[in-house]
This record gives sequence, structure tokens and C-alpha cells, in this order.
Amino acid sequence: MRWNRPQRPARNREGLQNVSSTLSSTIAKMKSASKIHENMALVYWPTVVGKDAARASKAIAVREGTLTVHTRSSVWSHELMLHHNEIIKELNRLLEGDYIHMIVFRPVGVETIQQTTEPDPHPTDDQLMAVVLLPTEHAQLADRIKKYQNIQDFQLRTRLQKRIVQETLLRRWRLDHGWLLCPDCDAVYLTEGEVCPICSLKRY
Repeated sequence: MRWNRPQRPARNREGLQNVSSTLSSTIAKMKSASKIHENMALVYWPTVVGKDAARASKAIAVREGTLTVHTRSSVWSHELMLHHNEIIKELNRLLEGDYIHMIVFRPVGVETIQQTTEPDPHPTDDQLMAVVLLPTEHAQLADRIKKYQNIQDFQLRTRLQKRIVQETLLRRWRLDHGWLLCPDCDAVYLTEGEVCPICSLKRY
């Protein structure tokens, strides 16, 4: 088994800049901004190390710049440790700052990792704020928001637009955390099967 650095997808930097700037600005205003940035490393871990390593490891906690990661075995701990500096560099790039200085790997066994990597349907606010949309998703979100620009009631328009942003971020977060995309209706789902439960009923 070897850890292979996942290829960084080509992104529309200009298209993503608005969402990234908005999230960074919001976090910066919070008293616990530094702590929130640190803990985003837990969210970015699967993206940085890739699918194979993410299935064999889990970022558990961050304390004073030290990230603790549980791994499936000592072999995986050793493999990831070989890429320690590279992983830290990529994490800090996504965090937009020098927040992670060290990673401690602890082999805890297969059973523990399996229990801690089950998809969670309910992300925290911090996890949603850390979501990075794909260029296509960003464009679709912008188009959806524009459709409500003509609503005269400012509070109603703001609530609707905020709801659209939350739904879009939640969808991307779920896809990044083990949810499946239904090929028939484009919905995301957790159950087993080639399509979502509703489309499965329609098929049969």
C-alpha cells in the first residue's frame, strides 16, 4: 500500500474567489477565528490525502498547531509520515495560513477506523463553511441566486438566497463525505443501490 498524492483538480480560480473570500471574511470576524481555521484541517484531510488513505485514516483533533490522525495500522502511519511535510503544506494552502505545524499519527486498528468513517448526514456550521464548490456548482449557484433578485422584500429575498447557498454547500459536503449521486434524478443519497430510494421505486 502506498499513499499517492491526489491530483489537484483544475479550478476556475476567479469563479471560486467570491465564495472563498466571503467564507474567509466571515470567519475572520469571529473571536475564535484561529481555532476555526485549525479545525478545518479535519474537514480537508480526506481531500488532501485522497480516497485510499482517507479510508485508512481519520483526522481526529487539532491542538496548538498539532494535528492528531488515527490510522488503520502502523504501516499506514509510517507511509503517511513519509509525506508529513507535503501533507502539511497542502493543508495550510487550503487553510490559507500557517496553522498546522505537525501531524501525529496513531495506529488504532481497522475496527476503530471503520466506526469513525461512517458518512454523517449532519455537518456542523464550520464544516459547511469549509466547503469548496466546483466551478460548475459555483456558476449554478450564481444563476439560482439571480432568479430572486427581483423580489422586493429584502428580508424574504435574503432568506431565500441564504437557503440556496446552504443547500448547495450541503450537497457538495455530502458528496465529499460518502453520499452517492443518483444518475436518474441527480439527488444525493446514502442507501445502497444504483439509484436513490425514490427512483428505485419508480424503476420497479
